[in-house]
Amino acid sequence: MYPVTVQHSLLVAFLLSLKGSYIHSAGDICAPVGSTAHLSCPYKCSNKYIWTLNKKRLNVFKSDRKKYSLDTNTCSLTVQNLNETDGGIYRYCKTDVDDDDDDDCRKRCTTTLCVTDVQVSVDVNRVTEGQKVTLTCHTSCPPNTQSFIWMKNTQRLDLPHFRNELCFDGVSSEDTGRYSCALKHYKSFSSAERFLNVSYVMIVSTGIIIVSSLLVLLTLMMIGAAVWRRRKNLRRREENESNTQSTIHGLPYTVYENVRAVPSTTFNMKRIEKSGHEDEVQHGYVNFRTFPKA
Repeated sequence: MYPVTVQHSLLVAFLLSLKGSYIHSAGDICAPVGSTAHLSCPYKCSNKYIWTLNKKRLNVFKSDRKKYSLDTNTCSLTVQNLNETDGGIYRYCKTDVDDDDDDDCRKRCTTTLCVTDVQVSVDVNRVTEGQKVTLTCHTSCPPNTQSFIWMKNTQRLDLPHFRNELCFDGVSSEDTGRYSCALKHYKSFSSAERFLNVSYVMIVSTGIIIVSSLLVLLTLMMIGAAVWRRRKNLRRREENESNTQSTIHGLPYTVYENVRAVPSTTFNMKRIEKSGHEDEVQHGYVNFRTFPKA
């Protein structure tokens, strides 16, 4: 059996990091679904010890090799393609004793694995500029035990913290984008993206509102005055036409009609002109008929 070296350990860590896993020490582990968890055990492998899950023997060698792999140098266990059924307490215990006897298990290898989904939620439905907004990264990990990273449009945000909340005291249109989160060492297993749409709201001062209201009121008054003046002129025109009709039919004044020329006797009249001739003048009579006033 080859001795364990620092170079070998670093190589194992690098290879596991390429697979989206993270080497944990004994204790509590929280990993996303689909990822890989490496359960550290600093002891050399021995046939006298086996791995157990929830106090049930785990047949590492007889199981699917794509699921489990065992480091023969340190007996660290790697669990790949995690799902919820892989969660529980992993222990490295003797084979010839009862699994309930914790004293016969390697305490430095005991690890509690939690497999979780990762989701993002927004505390408000409609987001407008200047509003306070909080995005939360939800997992089933024990509270305050994990570090989180945040991404915007698939690019990691440079934040001064690793909390599961991303807070905006006053959002702007520049904050619009697709946000996702992940456990710190599992960036490739991030949550589904949540689109944050920040609506633009025009802020109008009180003075502008007052001036606009006065202009609208003045315009309405001018329109009303024009309509009233037009109606008045139309009414006056109708009254004049009505008076004209009534004078024609009602005869409020004397009308002279049937004016005709009546022939009369012809007489000679001497006109004193320079030429000395006599002109013949014909006269006519006009009969005037008066009608009584109505």
